[in-house]
Amino acid sequence: MAKIKIILPPLPEQQKIAHCLSSLDEVIGLQAKKVQALKQHKKGLMQQLFPAEGETTPRLRFPEFREAGAWEVKRLGEVCSFLKGKGLPKTAITPHGVAPCIHYGELFTDYGEVIRDTKSYTDSTNNCVKSEEEDVLMPTSDVTPNGLAKASCIKEKGVVLGGDILI
Repeated sequence: MAKIKIILPPLPEQQKIAHCLSSLDEVIGLQAKKVQALKQHKKGLMQQLFPAEGETTPRLRFPEFREAGAWEVKRLGEVCSFLKGKGLPKTAITPHGVAPCIHYGELFTDYGEVIRDTKSYTDSTNNCVKSEEEDVLMPTSDVTPNGLAKASCIKEKGVVLGGDILI
């Protein structure tokens, strides 16, 4: 190891580089704390903007809706329809396929609450189910102990949706 050659800047330049990178690490840490605080704020706000269980009126309302009365109670099937994706095994996913696609497993690992861009592609487009803009996707099976997947709203139309995805 002692014979390996390295390029070494002068000590003052090394210190300046280290200080610069440390400053960025500090900024990144502060941003992470801000993001966490905003997530907590959002969670608290959602608890107030939506009615508590067993209630039909939220605790906090925008001024123009304060006198609007209680929210309607409806079955989910009255306000939307349900569909299930088809097929799309992992082997059908290719880096440069003809159509964007989502495999149900990606809902656990690659996507959050909103899907703006798909990460996978496929050439398997026969007899497939494709997304509409604003569809809500949920995996219908779960292999994780605590059910890590959540509902995702897809903002893209025409994405091939694999089996085990409830639309």
